[in-house]
Amino acid sequence: MGEAPKKKKRRVREESATAVDEEIAKLEAELAELDDDDDGLILSSMRDERIAPLPSSQLPAPQCRKPKPERGTEKRQRDVDPALLARARELVARAPTSEKAKIPFACRLCAFRGADLDEFEAHRRSPLHGLASRLYKEASYCKLCRVQTTSPLELKTHLVSKKHTERLAQLRD
Repeated sequence: MGEAPKKKKRRVREESATAVDEEIAKLEAELAELDDDDDGLILSSMRDERIAPLPSSQLPAPQCRKPKPERGTEKRQRDVDPALLARARELVARAPTSEKAKIPFACRLCAFRGADLDEFEAHRRSPLHGLASRLYKEASYCKLCRVQTTSPLELKTHLVSKKHTERLAQLRD
C-alpha cells in the first residue's frame, strides 16, 4: 500500500530527468548549428546593433593615490626640531595616567586648556601636540604582542603579564 506511491514518484522523477536531458541535448544541438562570430556567441536578435568598445585612448586614466609617507618614526623624528622633540618627550613623561574629571576643551597630554572648540582644534593641529601624541602612542605600544595600551603605565603592567612573558619565551626558543 505504501510502496505504490513511491514507485510512481520514482517513475515521474526518472521521466522528468530524461525529459530534461533530452531538452539539454536539443538546445546544445541548436547552439552548435548557430553561426559563431569572431567576437563570441551572441544569441540576441539585436546582434547587428552592437556598440564597438572604446579605444583605450578614450578610456579614463586610473586615478593613482599619492604614495603614503614612510611609517618609520625614526625618519619623522630626524626631521623634527630638537627643541620641539625635547618638549614633546617632556610632556609625555609627565602626562597623567588617568583622567578623573572630564574638562571641556582640555588636552591632558599637553596640559592645554582652551576657551572654546576653535582653540582646542587649533591646539590639536599644532606640531607639538601631533609629536607628543605620536610619542605617547609609541610609549604605550607593545610591538611583540601588537597591543596598544591606553598609557605607558598600563604598558608596564602588560610587559609583566603572563601573555607577554609567554610570547617572549616563545620568541627566545
